Amino acid sequence: MKLSGKNILITGGSQGFGRHIVEAFLAEGANVVFCARTAADVARTQAELTSGLKPGQQLAGLACDVADPASVAALFARAAQLGPLHAVVNNAGIYGPIGPTEDVALADWTQAWSVNVTGTLLVCQHAVRAMKPQGGGKIINISGGGMLKTAPNKESAVRFLEYLAGDDAQRYFADGNNEWPAVASVVVKNPALDAMGKFKADSLPVATLAKNAVAAQRIYDRAGWK
Repeated sequence: MKLSGKNILITGGSQGFGRHIVEAFLAEGANVVFCARTAADVARTQAELTSGLKPGQQLAGLACDVADPASVAALFARAAQLGPLHAVVNNAGIYGPIGPTEDVALADWTQAWSVNVTGTLLVCQHAVRAMKPQGGGKIINISGGGMLKTAPNKESAVRFLEYLAGDDAQRYFADGNNEWPAVASVVVKNPALDAMGKFKADSLPVATLAKNAVAAQRIYDRAGWK
């Protein structure tokens, strides 16, 4: 059990990819708080997964609209009851309108922006506030193929992820998690990292990883996310 005793929060965790994430963390012994848009989906998922919990392991589900500040605050308040928050997986999202620009309904556009962009921001804000005092944690933002091809707000999502990869965010994660920053311009004075020796960049081109992403995804799916 690699994650026994760790506390994880997962948004959009009642079905599909999000449920796979919930199940994977539970299989490794973590305590999980997850959310979905409807109470019925939350109740069904929690009922189906509760029987597989290990002794002492906790699973809690809440209905949450990630675009609503009060709803997100309540979600993190529930997660805080488990203890220190070690990781947040930002998986909640909707497809949004797909089609010619002139046919996009403003209400659909606004909803997609609220959930996919504002919702991501709200969850990240609460995650950082929870993790900073304890010295670190993990924030994982999930984006689907729709962001690359059809999402109406793909540029905003990309810009936000670029911010998280910027100097300030990278310096925080390097100091808090003892991880080499992914940005070459970031200078970190961390004894734990210094003790590991000089950082050596991987010679494998990023483009190579991208080319094999689909094949890797299929392998993970066939393996059952173990």
